[in-house]
Amino acid sequence: REDARDFVLQAVRKSWRALQFASSCLRADDVIVLEAVHQCWEAVRFATEVGLPTMLEAVRQDWRAIQCFFCEELSDAELGALTHTNPHIVRAPALKRSRHAWLTALRHNGLMLQFA
Repeated sequence: REDARDFVLQAVRKSWRALQFASSCLRADDVIVLEAVHQCWEAVRFATEVGLPTMLEAVRQDWRAIQCFFCEELSDAELGALTHTNPHIVRAPALKRSRHAWLTALRHNGLMLQFA
């Protein structure tokens, strides 16, 4: 089990795309998924579970990454952290009606009002 994890981690370090071929259990491993996402936010599409640090890294790279997460299941604190990392996430259709996300985005960057 540990050998498989180490093997996948080494493979992911060489290419984030290796994540897609890992077992579902390993695609839920925080360290492996975050390693892949550091290379390219699109790796979240192959993950079976994504923790907040991985979400933050993904939206830091591209606001569109928020569309890979179930926004309605995020707490206000998580949504606030994600919005603070990249205010452009409010452009996602799932967040158009999120008052908390919009207020956080506007506090961070008033020009976000153009996307309202």
